[in-house]
Amino acid sequence: CSSLTSVDLSNKDLSSVTYMSVMFQQCSNLTSIDLSNTDLSSVTTMDGMFYNCRSLTSVNLSNTDLSSVTYMSGMFQACSSLTTTITISSSNITDYANIFSGAAVNDGAQITVNYTNEAASLVDQMIATKSENSNVVKGSLVSD
Repeated sequence: CSSLTSVDLSNKDLSSVTYMSVMFQQCSNLTSIDLSNTDLSSVTTMDGMFYNCRSLTSVNLSNTDLSSVTYMSGMFQACSSLTTTITISSSNITDYANIFSGAAVNDGAQITVNYTNEAASLVDQMIATKSENSNVVKGSLVSD
């Protein structure tokens, strides 16, 4: 995927997909991906999905159902230029090691993690995996 620069999967029915692990791993020129309004309701595994995508500046996950995801380990690891907002709405995620390690470390980059009441404690634990210089912040409480 070295020549891939952007991906638009918005408004797609991907309800039969369950596994997206390392899908875009090390896509060195990928700068943006749009997954907004995409049906990902069956996806359980996203570990390493964007690992080491150092040029990635934008991931649009708005109105994307991630409630079935249980594995997110290293999902944004080493995405040093990334600015995005992700909403964690369930506490089903059991593997999130290094999800934000080395993420959002470049100037202007920031990952905001919104959450529901159910996921508030989990989000704190997830953010604790960030690197010292990572700009990963707890965002807003959203309705369940």
